[in-house]
Amino acid sequence: MYVIDQLPGEIEWRVYKGDTATFSLFVLEDDDTPVDLSEWTFTGQIKFKPTDTVEEFTLVVTATEEGLVTITIPDSASIEKSMYFDVQGVKDGITKTFVRGTIIADQDVTR
Repeated sequence: MYVIDQLPGEIEWRVYKGDTATFSLFVLEDDDTPVDLSEWTFTGQIKFKPTDTVEEFTLVVTATEEGLVTITIPDSASIEKSMYFDVQGVKDGITKTFVRGTIIADQDVTR
């Protein structure tokens, strides 16, 4: 039996509350050349549970023609201990989830 795996990459994103929380990823073709993402529209959401219908936070997502996607939590101080997120892109009516996972937030000391 063959398995066709079209699930997005999954990560555990650990953040420190109150700090700017940002990470970047490169999207590459099979031959390791960057995918031009300039015509894609990206959105990202954070929820308490993946099945929640309303997001708690919206991620800031930017992308370049050099295949670089940068994802930022605008207010990491408000992130709970453990939440879920994903980032989707849309181009020409096609939706693709690029990354998904959990966000683990550690409480900061200095405020």
